[in-house]
Amino acid sequence: MKIIAPLIVFVMLTGMVASAQTKVTGQVLLSENFEYLHFLSDSMVWTSIGEEQDSTSYYISNDTLFIQHQYWQSGPNQGLQHFILWQDYKITRHNNDSLYLVSSPKANKLASNWQDTFKFVSDTKRREAISKFRYLKLHYNNPFDGGLILSIDSAGKIIYERWPRVYIGERVLTRTKGEFTREEFANFLDALAAAVPSGLAPQRNCGIDGASKDFEIAYNDKTIISAGCSLKWPHAFLFNYLYSLNKNKGFVKRKKG
Repeated sequence: MKIIAPLIVFVMLTGMVASAQTKVTGQVLLSENFEYLHFLSDSMVWTSIGEEQDSTSYYISNDTLFIQHQYWQSGPNQGLQHFILWQDYKITRHNNDSLYLVSSPKANKLASNWQDTFKFVSDTKRREAISKFRYLKLHYNNPFDGGLILSIDSAGKIIYERWPRVYIGERVLTRTKGEFTREEFANFLDALAAAVPSGLAPQRNCGIDGASKDFEIAYNDKTIISAGCSLKWPHAFLFNYLYSLNKNKGFVKRKKG
């Protein structure tokens, strides 16, 4: 986890609050459909709104948030022109755990994923209560680096198998069985709650040669089944956690094959 220096933002608000001074320390804000704003510093934000879909510059003036948008375009004499534009979003609400934005007509023209309004709240408020966890299954298939079949049951027992399989006799050397330590099982359930698994779409987009990440997660007397490649912010963090479990010291490996 990165340690981000405190960011002090002076914001002029309309409506009930005339002005506010808010301290943000690496704050992550998520919208209802998992668009995100992660304030990295007093001038850089990692965001999915607009066209950048990455870290970019921003500033706040009065009641407006400005996010930088850069692109290249063909110019005279077969040259390229570099453009820097600023997408502006009117701030209609801002406090320690929420930020509401209204897109401007300029943002409408610039962003292919334009929305009229964004209602962001702290990622801690987006968490989903997890009880009666029964199992999780992940099937990952990447045409360039193989695949992974992973299962975790209600007792924290794990089967972690990479593809293509490697055999010695009948033993599958790429299959590892074991279980979580008590502490790591709690960490896993915490990561699952932060991922808001009910927000996984049943079918997600896949580009050409996309890496599919298919989930089946049973908890709270329901089962979430989701297939496809693209992942929203919290779901990508869950996938990364699961993919790297073989390097996690909280995964006690018992045997291979």
